[in-house]
Order: sequence, then structure tokens, then C-alpha cells
Amino acid sequence: MKYFCEQAPEYAIACAGSLLGVSMAREGSFPVGKVNHLYLYPLTFSEFLQVADASMYDYLNDLIKVEPLPDAFLHRIQDRFKSYMICGGMPAAAAEMLNTDDISKVEMILQDVLNDYRLDFSKHAEPTLISRITHVWDSIPSQLSKENRKFIYQLVRPGARAREYEDAIFWFEQAGLIYLTRLNKEPKLPLSAYNDLSIFKVYISDIGLLRNLAKLPVGSVIVPSSGYTEFKGAFAENYILQNLKTQFEVPLRY
Repeated sequence: MKYFCEQAPEYAIACAGSLLGVSMAREGSFPVGKVNHLYLYPLTFSEFLQVADASMYDYLNDLIKVEPLPDAFLHRIQDRFKSYMICGGMPAAAAEMLNTDDISKVEMILQDVLNDYRLDFSKHAEPTLISRITHVWDSIPSQLSKENRKFIYQLVRPGARAREYEDAIFWFEQAGLIYLTRLNKEPKLPLSAYNDLSIFKVYISDIGLLRNLAKLPVGSVIVPSSGYTEFKGAFAENYILQNLKTQFEVPLRY
């Protein structure tokens, strides 16, 4: 990229890659000042709806008042929303849902993504960090099922302490696989000066991946049961955070 910029500036070069290979790189150099960064996030529900039901997307965008929707429109949107909560915003999974509505194939795609992530853990992480990274990743559904959602190290592993696992959390955050939201009780400027650095919540970057990682059955999303209560709230929080993340550049807090 550096030499294209210096010797052939008439070309526009676009490169795509995982943050795992950029933020976590242990070797090589980077062409500082030669690259403009663009960050891609999983599809939002609005983007999903724009493809799934363009007329409904236009209708929602034209709304001015915040008021209850007519039942005919509400049910139509709810059906699309449930589809989105099943597949999430990973492009291949969302495309499968939009093109075929084949939930079994969507599940396979999401599981493949999670399997690939685990392979990336061992590829990009320091050997001494791999097991801790895996423990943190597997604990996220349990963390979110608690009433206050606050990240608790004891849920990662009995006897776990912050100093043992904070590097693993930082690794995930830098890789863009999780969103870490810190507690802030003082809405003063600058916000970063009033963060409580010891208390935070952890969410996954995509709602479809969270559902698959938690082994939440598709049927629970379509027809919620009495046993699907506390995690339903966490699921909703993750969805809201995921969509807010695409709209604001500042770190999100709670």
C-alpha cells in the first residue's frame, strides 16, 4: 500500500481484513499515514429490513411522531425483527435468511463463524493467553444472564482474578469481537474522566453469534417461553448496543 501511494497514486486500493490480524500483529510494519480506515460492522436491523421489506423500511423512515404502529404494520415488522434476531448481522447468515429463509443453513453458517473464531484465537493470540481467551468467550452468555449483567471474573472460572483475565478481555475488545461498556455515574465532561474502570459489561459484536454461542433455540425467539426471561433482556440489550455502536464514534457507557 505504501508503494502504491508513493509510486502509483492514480490507483485506489481497497484492502479488507480482520482486526485480529491488525491490532494483534506481532510482526511486520504498517504504512502509517498512507491508509484511510473504514470500519465495517454487522448489518443493523434497519439495513436488514431495507432488503427484506423495502416498502416497510420507507414507511418507518417517513414517521415523524413516536406513537403506536397500526397492528397490520406492527406484526409485519415483528416478523422481520424475529428473523433478524435469529440470523443477526453477519453478512452470510443474513443473506441466507433473506434469500432462502432456511434456518438450518443459517445455524450452520453462524456455527462455522464461531468455529473459525476459535481457530483465530490460537493463530493470533500468545500461547499463554489462548486458554484464558477461550474461557472468557465461553462465559459471556453466563455473564449476560445475571440480573445486573456486570462482568464477574468468578463466572469465567472458579477462583479467577482480574489480573489473570483482563488481558484476554482487552484482546477481544481490540479485535472487535466484544463491546465493553463501562459504568459511568457522573454525566460530566469529559465522560472518560468519570468512568468506573473496575465495573463494566461485556456484549458480543453480533446478536446472531450471541444466540448461537448461548445455544438459544430458534423457537425461543419466535415464541418466547416462560423460561426465557432474564436472558431475553440481555439479548435485547445486546441488540440495542450493536445498533447504537454503528451510530456513535465515542465509546458507549451505561
